[in-house]
Amino acid sequence: MTFAERLAEDRRATVLQILLAVEGHGLNEDLLVRELTRLRAGVVTRDDMRGLLGWLERQALVALEVLPAGGGELWTATATRLGRDVARGAAWPGVAAPL
Repeated sequence: MTFAERLAEDRRATVLQILLAVEGHGLNEDLLVRELTRLRAGVVTRDDMRGLLGWLERQALVALEVLPAGGGELWTATATRLGRDVARGAAWPGVAAPL
């Protein structure tokens, strides 16, 4: 496995853990970018986050809502029951196990 693949798995797990920790288990992409950047001490762009969220949605680990915002759109992700289970440690291919 490459470093980039391990990093993506770690970021996916961290996004799920962030969502698990907040009331309602949902946040918008801007807040997720800010928190993931803070936790992982690396720069995460909105495009990076959308890639992570799209992958998590295809795996049924999050539900996405796309809202109009200032001439663009804002993505909001909510962890599904399965996503919350994975955040708590259930194994899922492509998502790093919690530390």
